[in-house]
Order: sequence, then C-alpha cells, then structure tokens
Amino acid sequence: MNCVRPAFAYTSISLSKPVKLRLSEKGLASSQPQTIPEYFKQACEKYAECPALAYKNDKHENSWIYVNYAEYAEQVTRVAIKLIKLGLKPFDPVAILSSNCPEYFYIEMAALSVGAVVAGIYLTSSSEAIYYNLNTIEASLCLVDNAEQMSKVVKVKTRLPKLKTVIQLKGTLHESLKSSEGYYSWSEFLATSFDSNLHEELLQRQSNIAPNECALVILTSGTEGLSKAAMLSHDNVIYQTKALGEKIPFFRSQKQNFMSYLPLNHIASQLLDVFCSLEVGACVYFAAANNLSGSFLFTIKQVRPTQIFGVPRIYEKIQEHAVHLETHSSKFMRFILQWAKKTVKDSQKTNAITNWKYWLANKIMQQFKKAMGLNKCRVLLVGGAPLSRELKGDFKNLLMPLTNIFGLSESGVVTITSENEENEEAVGQPLENIEIKIDKPNLDGEGEICIRGRTVFMGYLNEETKTKETVQEDGWLHTGDWGYVNVENNLVLNGRIKELVITSGGENIPAVRIESLLKKQLPCISNALVVGDQRKYLTVLLTFKTEWDLYNDVPLDALKPEAIQWFNSLGLQYGKLSELLNASETETKDYESVLKALETGITEVNAQALSNAQRIQYFTVLPKDFSVASGELEKFATPGPTLKLKRTVILKKYNKLIDDMYQKEVHNKFANC
Repeated sequence: MNCVRPAFAYTSISLSKPVKLRLSEKGLASSQPQTIPEYFKQACEKYAECPALAYKNDKHENSWIYVNYAEYAEQVTRVAIKLIKLGLKPFDPVAILSSNCPEYFYIEMAALSVGAVVAGIYLTSSSEAIYYNLNTIEASLCLVDNAEQMSKVVKVKTRLPKLKTVIQLKGTLHESLKSSEGYYSWSEFLATSFDSNLHEELLQRQSNIAPNECALVILTSGTEGLSKAAMLSHDNVIYQTKALGEKIPFFRSQKQNFMSYLPLNHIASQLLDVFCSLEVGACVYFAAANNLSGSFLFTIKQVRPTQIFGVPRIYEKIQEHAVHLETHSSKFMRFILQWAKKTVKDSQKTNAITNWKYWLANKIMQQFKKAMGLNKCRVLLVGGAPLSRELKGDFKNLLMPLTNIFGLSESGVVTITSENEENEEAVGQPLENIEIKIDKPNLDGEGEICIRGRTVFMGYLNEETKTKETVQEDGWLHTGDWGYVNVENNLVLNGRIKELVITSGGENIPAVRIESLLKKQLPCISNALVVGDQRKYLTVLLTFKTEWDLYNDVPLDALKPEAIQWFNSLGLQYGKLSELLNASETETKDYESVLKALETGITEVNAQALSNAQRIQYFTVLPKDFSVASGELEKFATPGPTLKLKRTVILKKYNKLIDDMYQKEVHNKFANC
C-alpha cells in the first residue's frame, strides 16, 4: 500500500506537490487511500477472465474483439515500459488527443503507472487551442488520433520546447516526419526494444507514487474561455469512483456493459468509462469516433448497455428515435404502445403499480425497449444542462426514468437524484461524506453552492490566484453555481452566478429559473434568454421548437410535434417556422393570435415571480433556434450541445433587437433578422 506524502495544505498549484486529504473516522471516507496503479492492479486480478474492453472488428461487420482484464493489464505494462524507454519521468504531463479506443485506456493507465500525469484534449480543437492546452500543462508527450490531429500538433510543436514525443495512433506517419526525431506511429512505438531491467524500474516507479499526488488534469474552460488546468489526485479519482459505486447499487447487481462514446477528456467520461468500469468489472464497448453524427443509436442496439450517461440532447435523440420507431410501426403496434404508455402514466399517478394492466404495459414496454437496445439499461444518468420536465416525463412513461446528477471538473459528481424525484430542478443528495453549504444565502435561502470532501480537486496548475478564489483554506470549494437545499434535503440548481442578471436597480435575478418556467409554460418554446443586466426591467429572446439535422446539429424549418400541437390549440395549422414568419411580416390575424398566446404564457410566468423585478416586460421571437454551429450554444461533445446558452455571444449578436425592447415605443414582435 503506497503511503500518503506529508502535505501542509488542501490545495496545490504544482504537479509534484502533494495535498492534505480530507479523511474521516467512519464510512467510506475512512477508507485507506490508494494510487490508481494499485487500484488498477487489484481490479485486473479480481476480474482477470472477464471482458474489459471491446472494439469493432474491421474485418467482420457487427462483430467485436474483446480484451479481458488480464490482457488489459498486460497491455498497460507493455506500454508503460515503452514510455520509460522513451524517457518519460514522474510528473511529466502526457496529453491525449484521440477518439475513444482501447489505446486511449492503455496509454492513460501506463502513464499513471510510471508516475506521469494525464490530460485529454478535445479532437475538435484548433491548432492554436491545442498549443494553448499543451503549453498550459507543459506536455512532454502527446498521443494523437490520426494524421489530421498530427498536422495540428506539428504546426505548433516548435513553440513547445517541453514536448519531446508525439505518437500517431492510426495510419502511417507523413514522409516528412519519419526521419524527424520524436515522432512515432503506434506500431513503431510498440516495436521499440527495451532492457529487461526496465520492468524492475516500473515496479519501483509504482511504489513511489503517492495517493495525494496529481494523477489527472482536466482542461476546463467554464464560462471564461481559455482553459484552466484542474488537477485531480489519485485519491480524488478513486474515492469518487467508490462513492458512485455505493450510490448506484445496480452497478454491482449484474454484469455491466458500458458504452464509451463521449469525449474522454471530460471528467464524467473519465469517471464512468475508465474508472467505474474497474470498480464493477464492466466491459467497456467503444463507439465509432463519429458516433454522435449517426451511428450512436445503432451502437446502443448492438451493445445493449446497462447504463448511459448523457447531456439532455443525447436523450432527446433517443426520444426522437423512440417516436420514429412508434410512428413506423404497424397500426396495431402503435395502438398497444400508446395504450401501454397511457397505462404507465396513469398507474404512476395513482400509485397503482401492482394491477394486471401495469404488468401487461410493462411487458409491452420491455419489448419496445428491446427494439431500441435499451432493455438491459437500468441507469440513465443525465447532467451538463437543465433537464426539461417534458423530457423527463417521456422517459418515465417508457419505464426508463432519468437520474439527474450534478458535478464539475473540479470535483466530479457531487449529487445524484433518486429515480422517483419529481422536481426536475433538483439534482439530488450528495455522495457519501461530501458536505454542501449555501454561501451567503438570501431571504429565500439561495446562494452560491459550496462543497467539501475527498473529491475536491487539488487546484489549478500554476494558477495560485484562481485556486485561492475557488478553494478556501478550510477546503470549501466555491462552485460558481447558484441554488438552495430544499426541505427534502435535495440540492436545487438555479443556474450559474455568472448567469445572474443584475438589474440597474441592483436586484440579482436568477435568469435560468425564469427561462425554465417559460419553457414549461410555453411548450412551443425551445430556448429562452432573459435580458436585463444593468437595465431597468427584464425582457426575453424566444425561439420556437423545430426539428434538427442530427448530422450537422443545426435547426431545421419543420416545427416539432409539441410546437405544432401548441399552434393547433390556437386553431392554427402551421407545420413550418417559415410559414409563421411569413405571417408575421404581413401581421395577419394568425400572427396576432400567436403574439397574444405568448403574452398570456408570459403573464402566467410573471405570476410566479419572486419579486416585481423578476417580471418579464417584453419579448422578441427570433427567426431560428440557437445552435452550436452559429456559436450560440456551448458544446459538450462533438456534435451535440449541452443546451447551455453562450449568453455573451447571444447578447452581442442580437444587441440591436435587445435595444429595441428598451426604447420609448416598445411592442412584442417576431424578428426577421
């Protein structure tokens, strides 16, 4: 068992400086600290003959090649020795610019085994963004996915004196690089010879690693743009993993199939794909690199995962697929599916879940889930953005309840809801021995959410000021999130502090809360952005729900069914947004009816305002929805927005329309920009 190194503070801004651990005398927090190499070795010995990793067989369509845990350990040892041979030293940063694949896992575990530190980088990053990230962590080695990613690194390598080695995973090296020092293909890297005594050095390296030293660096931009390098210790990662295993008992109840499809540079993918799989002996199936552009749903059907983590947009895609399957079923199948969903919904309302109708509905739903590849999936985790009541209800009616989680790069998962939690704004109760407090609460009990425990990160690499701003000396992490703890002791989020609108009257307005209420009240609305910072009253920009081009992840002209249904309730027969915009140009009676209905909805939302300053005075409807392609939404994965609004970008882009809502002669309108 590796010993904890002496430390004098809970924070550090150096890769080599250890931190104090927040241990407890009871419960999980009293468990003995471990290093990741120790943890990995134990898991591989425990599950030696079980499948650990699975990747597509290129020679045989729809078949998989499996690597068991014993083979996984052998591959990691082999790669680790090669890394020592290349001169990788303890605390050297290793950057990984690759799609999800077994080699990503091999080099990550191998680097950690030799005492190095690992950081992932988004594949969609530009050369300059890659330069900034590599320079920030002072990377010594970088694994790149293919020739395209290699070319990005080559462009900036002369400005990175610490970067000694670049390894290309797929394809052959460009001719110009084959004779250049420090460039390798993956096969060349594995073929390098080594002395037998390097194995002894590997064992010595592993014994010298301490649990309270840095293991991972998560490059996180948050709301400020340029990446900050959040350092996580070995203990941070392992405690988080064990706490998740305790909080989700299903993980230990049967053989687990995980599907790795979201970028592994994200903290959630690291915890679930890389480390929770070790905790429960899961088999991790790797989706294709471009899976979110088309093959994601097909991969689900092949893998039949037992758990999924995704942002709301991922579940929207699954729900859209469910609607597609139902729509293209026979008339009889559509009838029994609709009957089953109604029966489930009615049974849940009356708690009559033991009657024969519910039993039959459950059987029907199981067959429907089987057709989607979700019949084995018991845990559907959602995070990264607000979850709508509508989407949560849709999955509940399919007997696939969504579980809200809340976390951040600086601490991993903090809270998780129960399956029966009705409040979609609630993100649950904390993992074991994680403390939560609301800092400087207002009269409604709302304030900044702060957390403390063994999962709180070490600090930002070489950023002393930002680290001190984020983590207090006594270990409290200021998340920058605004919320409160309700009477059921569940944490409720009301948005980011930087998303608070401060009016010219000095009142703090929780914009996200108002935007969520608007979307509930007006089911035709996709996005709402409240405006009012340093202004005398609130206004809002609205977008209608339209279908999406899932490949390019951009909005289409066709209205979504819930928007069409809303228009039908007004006696209007619109199927496309352009039809409505044309009506607005001529200011027809239809246009006036829509404006009046929107005004009525906003009046209902204003009735729920916590103060007069939180009432919306005017609105403008935009001619298309926000998207990643237009730069108005932040992205979590590629493609697929988290539905987080880039407020600064939107405010700047629609500045003229916003200013119009603060002129002397103001009226609600549709914009034609």
